[in-house]
Amino acid sequence: MHAAGYRVCVYSSPHAVHVRERLSRPGGAALSPRLFASLVNRHAAVVQRVHQQQPLTHFEVTTALALTHFAEARADVAVVEVGLGGVRDATNVFTDDNLEAAVVTTLDLEHLAALGGDSIAHVAAAKAGILKCARVQAQAHACVRACTRADHPPSPRRTRRPGRPAVVSPQTLPGAAQALKAVARERRVELSEAWSRSVTPLRLEAPRGCTAARNVRQRVAFRFGLQSGEASLRLLGEHQRVNAATALAVLERMQRGPPCAARTRSAPSSPGWRIPLAAVQAGLEAATLRGRFKVLASATPGEGPALVADGAHTPAAAALAHTLRTSGLAARPLAFVLAAAADKHAAGIAAPLAALRPQLALFTRARVAGESTRAAEPTRLAAAWKTVAPPADGTGRTTVLRVEPNLRDAIRKAMAAVGQGGAVCVAGSLHAAFEAGRLARWAGGKQLWGYGASAR
Repeated sequence: MHAAGYRVCVYSSPHAVHVRERLSRPGGAALSPRLFASLVNRHAAVVQRVHQQQPLTHFEVTTALALTHFAEARADVAVVEVGLGGVRDATNVFTDDNLEAAVVTTLDLEHLAALGGDSIAHVAAAKAGILKCARVQAQAHACVRACTRADHPPSPRRTRRPGRPAVVSPQTLPGAAQALKAVARERRVELSEAWSRSVTPLRLEAPRGCTAARNVRQRVAFRFGLQSGEASLRLLGEHQRVNAATALAVLERMQRGPPCAARTRSAPSSPGWRIPLAAVQAGLEAATLRGRFKVLASATPGEGPALVADGAHTPAAAALAHTLRTSGLAARPLAFVLAAAADKHAAGIAAPLAALRPQLALFTRARVAGESTRAAEPTRLAAAWKTVAPPADGTGRTTVLRVEPNLRDAIRKAMAAVGQGGAVCVAGSLHAAFEAGRLARWAGGKQLWGYGASAR
């Protein structure tokens, strides 16, 4: 949308370093410290007054500030990521008048306690809370006969417009798609299912001859309506191709129209959304996602171990395992550093990673939203790994398991263990991935990990 000339703002969570990263300016850059401070100061009195009447959560305040910022920035489009679920989420304040499309990506078994259930059907029902049925309209109808009593005028006929469109990603867990479709039927929502084959892999591109360096891309072919093209994605893995296909489905639905009522009122002369193929290609190639397969240290053999951080924190960690295989990193001496939140399904995260039979798995802690109390105990993660580790394969390869108290030491020891040409992957939590990235930036090179002169 930005490449097509529209002013686009994004609200996402969690943040890596500062809360202002959750709010973007038109064009994608996070709010500067000055702009964020100005936004908070201008609306602090209102927030305090409401908070005195009814206590507000951190997420509710941040969401209100984000939506206020988008209005002040005169955004054409706001991409708003829900925080948790959908039914009771603070972001779920849009009416059908200003919702272009509700989007539900591939669901997984997470946040079960918070969502009030223990099955994928409960998760899907909560996520489907963002699907919007249209408000009931009252329409006066012509009377065939004159009303004989003034105190009994003809009752208006009440009608329901179709709800706003929704797009869902391909669902992998049984029952997820059916639950979403049931809510869509109830709310008269036109549900479009993204076609994963609209984005197909061609090859991995590594201009400098690296198998998985910072500049590696996956070349894909894509279809957009009746048009087709190619793009080089910065985001690797089959799951990211599914995400790209979902984005294309959303853009197609928006372009097909009609636009929401708020868009029609604000731009009555606009013909609707216009997104040319060149803008689609530019958007696909520029897209990045924090904490997803981020290469933090050189992946070129002979230049020290590769270090990759990925926020895989659900049983869908199988997508990370697949990306490690296709990138070539799984074929090297491999070590995992795992840190997760206490409410995550540790065995589900560990199973696809253990199947790679890494040389070493280190279990540690990373603060979750600034709180160490929400982090899973490393010993619990190690125990979960043991329950899902594959049996011996006859080659004598076994994974060494260790517990380390802090993330920095865990990464350093993992890189020392795999040595030159090896690979280390930090996973289990977006917060762990963000912290690994912060440590790498702070190190300014390899010294932090024990490969520079100051580390001898």
